[in-house]
Amino acid sequence: MKKYLLLLILLPVILPAQTITPIANIQDSIDVYNGQSVTIQGVITIGAGVTYASLLNAYIQDDSDRGILLFDFDITAAYEQDLVRGNELQVSGTIEEYQGTTELTDFNYTVLQQNQPLPVVSLSIPDAQDYLFWEATLIQVYGELTEDPYYAGGGYNINIEDENGETISLRIWDSTGIDIAYLEEGIPIFAQGIVDSYNDESQILPGYQEDILIDIPLPVIENISSSPDNPYFDEEITVSAEVIDFDGNIIETNLFYRLENEETYLDTIFMENTNGDNYQAILPPLETHTEEIQRYVVKIQAKDDSANVVYSNEHPIEIFDKAPIISNITITNTPEPMDTLWVKATIEDLDGEVIETKLLYTIDFKPEIYETELDSIDVHLYRGYILGRSSGTTIHVGAYAKVDSSLTTIEYDLAQYTFPVYSHSAILDVPAKAFNPYAGETFPIKFASEKDDKAVLRIYNSEGKMITTFQNLIISAEDGINEVEWDGRDKNNELQDLGLYILYLEVTDVNNGNKKTAKAPIVIGAPLK
Repeated sequence: MKKYLLLLILLPVILPAQTITPIANIQDSIDVYNGQSVTIQGVITIGAGVTYASLLNAYIQDDSDRGILLFDFDITAAYEQDLVRGNELQVSGTIEEYQGTTELTDFNYTVLQQNQPLPVVSLSIPDAQDYLFWEATLIQVYGELTEDPYYAGGGYNINIEDENGETISLRIWDSTGIDIAYLEEGIPIFAQGIVDSYNDESQILPGYQEDILIDIPLPVIENISSSPDNPYFDEEITVSAEVIDFDGNIIETNLFYRLENEETYLDTIFMENTNGDNYQAILPPLETHTEEIQRYVVKIQAKDDSANVVYSNEHPIEIFDKAPIISNITITNTPEPMDTLWVKATIEDLDGEVIETKLLYTIDFKPEIYETELDSIDVHLYRGYILGRSSGTTIHVGAYAKVDSSLTTIEYDLAQYTFPVYSHSAILDVPAKAFNPYAGETFPIKFASEKDDKAVLRIYNSEGKMITTFQNLIISAEDGINEVEWDGRDKNNELQDLGLYILYLEVTDVNNGNKKTAKAPIVIGAPLK
């Protein structure tokens, strides 16, 4: 008896088969199914968190070629793991209609298979406009963009048109992460997405990058550029371009280059993929320079995995002559007042010959520019002199050079020299320009007298009120020269207002009490806004 009971217990329990309702039946008879519990089986076409970041708006579609919205007020980790595109699910829940949209809510589910083919329905644009029938269904349409995508309220709107002038809009939400960089007016595309409605018209909601397929079978080469912008004959040049294959992959990209005055390409350089659709190659320097060779001409070739080969238009790259380089200006002596000042300079032309040079100089802070001879004394080495000036005079030294390509270089204030002061004097030297201490600028001041004289430097405002005793010292420099900078502040360290100020120097011979004075204007200014 016990043996028979055991056998009875081990017999399998056969459960009744679950009734699967086609989604088409539900969508076509919402009045019948509203509020009813149903079980459906289909493939997820747009998963959790794709078109809506905070609520669950996922879509499932079965072999009746119709889809339905799976809705919940929360997005759980389980939804994000299981409700992904391509997963086949069996779902049981309650049918509801909310503002004209059919939803399956309060559901539970079982994942049956992964990576299943998408049940996409190909439609013409006029057929896709029947949003009441195709609601929540994954469809594909074909057309050209009628305008560039434009942004509005959390996503981009894209309008496409078929060959008969029929149009439909796509709504690409920011949450999808779809890149629209290559979408522009006139581009033909296959667009797939869920049918939704806006203002009583159909709109398509793509969810993934693969939902927008640009229908351009040949590779596209664009945005060719070169760096540096103004390359010299002895510099390498980096050539960059975007090379795109919209329906496959680029397998090889090459750069051809030649000289402008030649018909034959000099060589072919393989272009490396640096990032995404970006490719680069390095052009060698010209190495030699002639007046006839002024430009490279480049052309790019691209091959894709469908054996398509395309070439870009030729792209010229101008090669520039080099201007002369002036460097190492050096004052080679320390002349006494009225003695000659000697100067050396290095001047080079890397792609030709220096044909003219001059020594330039200014006196103190005055704007006048003087020039004198600058003669070659060795390879790249030049020498010139400036006649001596009186005590306390400052010479600011620069140079000019011209080469056989007619390019010139002018350099100012590369060196300076102040003739020493050996007698009781009051020498005050300041630039004739305004400064803006509110922008952190300071004002240079040079004053001089004989060593061991006492110097007091005061600053007054335009009303004659002293605002600070800026310097009060015994001159210690052997040449009597002192250089300081004023930051625009008074004795209380407060910035002063815009306007005119007077710098007043008083120098006293401490041995006999003799005094000498000098004054100069200072202007605090600021640029107009």
